[in-house]
Amino acid sequence: MKKLLLSILAFSMMISMTACGAAEATLVDVTTTDGVVLKLPSDITAQGATYTNSETGDNLVVAVDVADPAAPLSKWAQADFVSSQLSDRTDLKVISYDNNKQINGKPALVCNFTFTTAKGNPVTDTLVMIDVGTKEYIINFAYNSKNSDGSLAKNLDACVASITVPAA
Repeated sequence: MKKLLLSILAFSMMISMTACGAAEATLVDVTTTDGVVLKLPSDITAQGATYTNSETGDNLVVAVDVADPAAPLSKWAQADFVSSQLSDRTDLKVISYDNNKQINGKPALVCNFTFTTAKGNPVTDTLVMIDVGTKEYIINFAYNSKNSDGSLAKNLDACVASITVPAA
């Protein structure tokens, strides 16, 4: 009888711990200080000018720069992009590169790559650049490559597809 009672107790504890586990992150609408609207996993929150999950290190940074009309994104060859934008990365591997993308009806460049930080941490990064008139919006998604089950890794394509930038 004790074994049966202990088995039932152990089973009920296992079920309750499973039920108390971390909730699956859902996608929520976010508007950055630069006016970029996109969907992010609910476990990534604003931390000043960035959006971060402090437990996993998943993060998003948005910046606005001046677009160069003489060098539209569609003209950037992958090698030129890597040498001008990513040359400081260690163990850089470009996974995909698309400089003819349209996001929100605007010319965009999307580069997905991996690299290793100075402390030896593997990072997967997706850099999105969108030209709008004289402005260039730069949206950078990054997560630890060892955390491919994290909310940002699982929802990255949906996050990128949801990006809306202000009109010129």
